[in-house]
Amino acid sequence: MSNPDPLWYKDAVIYEIHVHAFADSNGDGRGDFQGLTAKLDYLRDLGVTAVWLLPFYPSPWRDGTPSSNFSPPAASQSTTD
Repeated sequence: MSNPDPLWYKDAVIYEIHVHAFADSNGDGRGDFQGLTAKLDYLRDLGVTAVWLLPFYPSPWRDGTPSSNFSPPAASQSTTD
């Protein structure tokens, strides 16, 4: 394997995703990681080379802190199973 380009981001097509709103895999009206992974080939076909996930942990937004618990994902996004 060759050395990765440390400036890869200069030519990258980065797509920012809010998991909760992107793709719903189970029909409950909320996006989830299963829906996101099902769309990765589609994003690649569009020319996307990197995905930027917006925070998906529980967030009180107090004191400028975007997340309150970094261990499990928010219950509305997925399970840890």
